[in-house]
Amino acid sequence: MNKTIPDTDLLQGLQEGDSEVIQEIYRLYAGRIRQWVLANSGTVEEAKDVFQEGLQVLFELSVEENFKLQSSFEGLLFTICKRNWYAVLRKKKKWQAIRKSPELTHEEVEADMESLLIKIEENASRASLLSSTFKQLSDLCQQLLTLYAQGGSPDEIAVVLQMSGRNAVYQRRKACGDRWKALMKSKA
Repeated sequence: MNKTIPDTDLLQGLQEGDSEVIQEIYRLYAGRIRQWVLANSGTVEEAKDVFQEGLQVLFELSVEENFKLQSSFEGLLFTICKRNWYAVLRKKKKWQAIRKSPELTHEEVEADMESLLIKIEENASRASLLSSTFKQLSDLCQQLLTLYAQGGSPDEIAVVLQMSGRNAVYQRRKACGDRWKALMKSKA
């Protein structure tokens, strides 16, 4: 992709798991996040992790019912990554204090790392589930939920989707949301 993609399209591509859009997000922003993490006492590997976790958090935020992108995609992603990096730095200080403690066993450290890895895997699994079940919804539901995620008003959505009015949009959104939840429950 050589053209600039609007923020709403980047967000929608992330929500839908569009590999081309996700590659473009990496191309546009991963280097900037890496530079910032490196400038703030991090390593290249840590920068990759922070960027990956930032995308995960942004995805999870964006699929929440009341989410509206109120800043630029880049600004929101950078803020999330910054907060993640500060959390890593705080943890590093705690880990340094723990390493100096003679009571801590190797098994306890491994257990903490294992629980962290399990949490990361669960988040990735949840993101995959959201994406795969979203694709199982009807085209109308996908369009309706996407328009809501992009901040469309019920009146605007009714016009775009040629629905009778805002009440029809509300009812359809509820039905689509319920269907999506049911699909997620059946796959979980």
